[in-house]
Amino acid sequence: MAWKGKVFGALIGFLATKSIWGAIIGAIIGFVIDQGADAGRSAGIGASSASSGSVSEVFFRTTFELMGHVAKSDGRVSEAEIEAARRLMQQLNLGPKEIALAIDYFRAGKAATYDVEHGVERLRETCGMRYDLLRAFIELQLHAALAGNGMSPPARAILTRVAERLGMSGLEFARMEAALRARDQF
Repeated sequence: MAWKGKVFGALIGFLATKSIWGAIIGAIIGFVIDQGADAGRSAGIGASSASSGSVSEVFFRTTFELMGHVAKSDGRVSEAEIEAARRLMQQLNLGPKEIALAIDYFRAGKAATYDVEHGVERLRETCGMRYDLLRAFIELQLHAALAGNGMSPPARAILTRVAERLGMSGLEFARMEAALRARDQF
């Protein structure tokens, strides 16, 4: 799937710069990575090239699954939480196919049978030692939770556990939340 690198690059670019231009530059870099992965696969270099594709796929999938899970954690998904997910899809400039996937992942995360531990473990294993990606993931989840209805106690408990599982201390999580709240006020 040639869109994964572009989406992943746009997401990282947006998180790093907080601007649409960062997302565009990230998408361009993702496009180049996609082209290199396609060339590597056609040349028979399967294992190392496929892993970069799976990182973006797992990141994308887990992002929307966890957003759905956190949104449903207080018993009801609000319109504000749905709008936060839509805004992210718009900021990533997703096409119709990617939007459909994101919606499916969001719905899967809302299901009572969703195993958050499995999803987070899959992300942690796939990202390996890429703490920058794991930190960006947590920041994205915090941003979505705050954009929804603030942050309910169940949502905070889930995100705190996820952050700890991904190697982030409670203090670092609190600082990130405070920084996002301060940035949103301005």
